Amino acid sequence: MFKRTILFCIFCTVCLNATLGFTQVHLRPGISGGFVYSSFRYDDTPDFWDPGWRGGFAGGVFLEISLKRTISIVPGVGYLRLADHRDITFPVTVINPYAIFGEAELSQDYITIPVLLKVKPVRSTGLFLTVGSEIGILISANGQSTLITEIAPDSVLIVTEDEDVSDGLRSTNVFGNIGLGFEQALGIHKVIGEIRYQFGLVGNGKRGRWLTDWKTQAVLFLAGFAW
Repeated sequence: MFKRTILFCIFCTVCLNATLGFTQVHLRPGISGGFVYSSFRYDDTPDFWDPGWRGGFAGGVFLEISLKRTISIVPGVGYLRLADHRDITFPVTVINPYAIFGEAELSQDYITIPVLLKVKPVRSTGLFLTVGSEIGILISANGQSTLITEIAPDSVLIVTEDEDVSDGLRSTNVFGNIGLGFEQALGIHKVIGEIRYQFGLVGNGKRGRWLTDWKTQAVLFLAGFAW
């Protein structure tokens, strides 16, 4: 219910500003892309793994719809790769006489449709804030793992896996976004830089297919150009 309330409030804010500024609409298309640093927030983290962050990338096109000089709506379409890294360690126990360690990664690729509200707190500067929601449509997911088992002092068993796990994930994801950026006029065009925090609002794994469910989170370092 709380997640739905957040999305509803964002939607109402966008609609309200669209109504207030409808007569001053200006359109400006653009492109953006950059580096993504992501990890997963697990509902229950098992003792034998240590989650970490992983690099990815994002890119796409957008249309800035200026409602007022300080307020815009920015819908778009893009590509997003989110990934997670886990260090795995199974200690020696009575039940498990062999030490097992290794690492695993999971990457998720999406076609995304963001709708952001862009606000310039001070009109005379290029500083701006963004907030909004985003829908992700899963196009692929890949899992990789390497496990090393010490079966003797000088002997190890190495098992590696690399498989498509798309059928174990939900086909859509929903994100929230909060960003801070700066834009600079370049003639009649604009160059844009932004740091954005993106947080998943729904679980990604299908029930019964994974040890635990998770939500994504990412920091996006974006650069763009608007005509």
